[in-house]
Amino acid sequence: MKTQLHEFTLFRLQEVKGTWPSVAKGCGVPLRTLEKIARIEYPTPGVAHCQAIANFLGWNSPSVVKR
Repeated sequence: MKTQLHEFTLFRLQEVKGTWPSVAKGCGVPLRTLEKIARIEYPTPGVAHCQAIANFLGWNSPSVVKR
């Protein structure tokens, strides 16, 4: 089941593809884990990893509209 957080994370990871190593370093998630999440090799990734990536990519930004 995809949540808003998971969908946001997947969407933003595709937008920043090519910078995944710096995203992984910046959010503290191992690069391989980030890659598996982005490629949907983990259909239900851990919330802590998704949250860390999403926060780094702007989830808490006031400009992000959440439905």
